[in-house]
Amino acid sequence: MLQANFRIRIRANKPTLINRALPGKGELMVTKGEEVKPQDTLGKYEVSGGFSLIHLAKEIGATASLANKFLQRKIGERIFKGELLAFKKGFFRKKILTSPTDGVLENYNPKTGDLLIRLLPKQQFLTSGVYGIVEDVDSSTNKAVIKSLVTEVFGVIGSGKERSGLLHVLQGRGNLFTKQQVSTLLRGSIIVGGALLYSDTLKKCIQHGVGGIIIGGVNSKDLLSLGRSLYWNERIGTDLGISVIATEGFGAIPIGDDIYNLLQTYNQKYVFINGNIAAMQLPSLDSDSIMYLRKVSLPKTNIPSHQPDLERKDMEIGDRVRIIWPPFMGALGEIIGIDKSLTKLESGISTFLVTIELASRKIKVPFPNLELI
Repeated sequence: MLQANFRIRIRANKPTLINRALPGKGELMVTKGEEVKPQDTLGKYEVSGGFSLIHLAKEIGATASLANKFLQRKIGERIFKGELLAFKKGFFRKKILTSPTDGVLENYNPKTGDLLIRLLPKQQFLTSGVYGIVEDVDSSTNKAVIKSLVTEVFGVIGSGKERSGLLHVLQGRGNLFTKQQVSTLLRGSIIVGGALLYSDTLKKCIQHGVGGIIIGGVNSKDLLSLGRSLYWNERIGTDLGISVIATEGFGAIPIGDDIYNLLQTYNQKYVFINGNIAAMQLPSLDSDSIMYLRKVSLPKTNIPSHQPDLERKDMEIGDRVRIIWPPFMGALGEIIGIDKSLTKLESGISTFLVTIELASRKIKVPFPNLELI
């Protein structure tokens, strides 16, 4: 009997604990034992609005050392958008400058003539993102732990810490993911790209605050620039501002049909990814999952997911397989025939061929080029 590697790519309906923490100063609004839906609010928090820099000297028409004398607010005072910020009366005309935003006058630099305005913090709300039951609420860390039912999806390689966000399926599974598809509208999102991630696309995603990328293949050089190692257990704790998961491996490889079709059902839904272990958690979309969770007890310490170990299993007619070698690398199909005699390949190697039925054709593949799924 021929044997092949068996890899778990999708593990459905796994009860797990989801950690949801406020990313800023705030308060949780749920209690232990409360049942929540994806759209329910867990808490509210404030996030810094950042800073706005104004070249006051140039705008008011004065030297850098004197421009602050024309301010109508003192450093440290609050100002609102449209209010008078600076006024300078000249012989022939007046210079009037209004505030472009709400904020607090933070600092003025008399050498450069720049005025720094600290934007007012904005109140945000943290939603559950899952159907589940609140297991614990820790007000000291502003963290809520929710028991939920998820489908785990395992890629081959990745980088980056655990992140969450709305999933955006941008294009077909075999297309290339280019920087022209990235915009500020994708900030905080988890993107499903296509067959290959370019380095310039990766950089633009980081600049625009994209939370994560799910892609078919990635170049090893680009991945190493994010995680420093190709081994998942050596990447734990590394992070450069974005999480990336390659579902199939290195090079331009379409996302497998099994994973891609599942991700399509989660388009615009909340998901969790962990690039360092190349794993995704897709929360159940069924509200009845809470009924099942009421009967499930989980240990308080949540053991994080990890890449399942490869196993060796016998190949049989009807098994689902993934081709792991060109020219059909990444294609999924079903075994419909296994040769009983050896075939000599062009390379001079003799091996058994396996007949695979793909979506569009039937092909024969050397059995070492297959992975059971």
